[in-house]
Amino acid sequence: MRHGPLTIPRLRAFAHTSRAVTQNTSEAANPLDHPTDALRDSKGLITLALDPQTSSVSQVETSVRQRSGTEPTAQLTFFGSDLFSLAGQIEQGQNFSCPHCLSAHWPLPRTKTVLVTASEVIAAAGFPISITCPGVPHEISPPVSPGECWDRVWILGGLRSDPSRVLKASYANVQGELVFLLDLGAVSIEQGESAFSVRDRLWGLVRFLKESLRNPAKGATRVICLPPLIHLGAEDVALHQEPPQPLSKLALREMLSFAKLVNLHNTGLVEGTRTPLHTWGEFVSTVGTEVVQDHLLRSLHEVRVQPAPTSHRGGDGVLHLKPAALHKMVRSVVAFVKNNYWLTW
Repeated sequence: MRHGPLTIPRLRAFAHTSRAVTQNTSEAANPLDHPTDALRDSKGLITLALDPQTSSVSQVETSVRQRSGTEPTAQLTFFGSDLFSLAGQIEQGQNFSCPHCLSAHWPLPRTKTVLVTASEVIAAAGFPISITCPGVPHEISPPVSPGECWDRVWILGGLRSDPSRVLKASYANVQGELVFLLDLGAVSIEQGESAFSVRDRLWGLVRFLKESLRNPAKGATRVICLPPLIHLGAEDVALHQEPPQPLSKLALREMLSFAKLVNLHNTGLVEGTRTPLHTWGEFVSTVGTEVVQDHLLRSLHEVRVQPAPTSHRGGDGVLHLKPAALHKMVRSVVAFVKNNYWLTW
């Protein structure tokens, strides 16, 4: 992919047929400090551009504004961990191991879980460094088991791009059950779109993934939508490399409305039970009450933002999410959806 366009079907087929005969010793000659180093460069996660006419991908450079979604890209640009795993299988053969579970991903798993997000920070959950605050030491996340492993697809711009074409190019030929976790919509609301408009377009994407992504004979497809991460405290939260901008009052209103719409639907799926699908949006902080006394010694319930120990405040006053904490959150959602095999939008 570094040297020019490569079609995804050919990449997938070659990876599956060449692993038994390919041997490669480059890993021993050029050891990585961490397995995920193969997925990033000096600018962050390695970004790919999709040619929708040929379903080919090539590596591209992107600006910080493009990576945050505030500036559209000329092509459909994304990061896909599955494609880098396929490239690794071709390059390393039997020496290949997944950066996240350290397994060979062979034989192919019956169920593939895919986290689709518009945030580079969430896509890099579990990495040894913070995308937004690389100089701060962080807890190293242990590898997950092969059965817990998930793909990460970061689509620059989220719904402002075209996730359906990116996901179809990447997963139309996958055999077995597919489970998509969609963390999309927040960037569109930040740019002025209404909550109901985003909800409707998200519903359209859900229908496409379940009905048109691939031939039904290849396997079942489930889709779960996740609420946006919202912090009502004074600090801004870094979800991209570009410094965060405070939400306008109107955008915050729409973001809260969008979160309510998603949470109501997820509540209906689990019959009112509070699950990791709901706590996803409360990853940074929750809103609670505390009993206090006013000047007349009357007891009142005062509302307060209660920060979670999942982020640290940088010197810039911004909250930077801890990769290990993000990893635990995603892992809990993946496990919950896997154990509740009937859940789908």
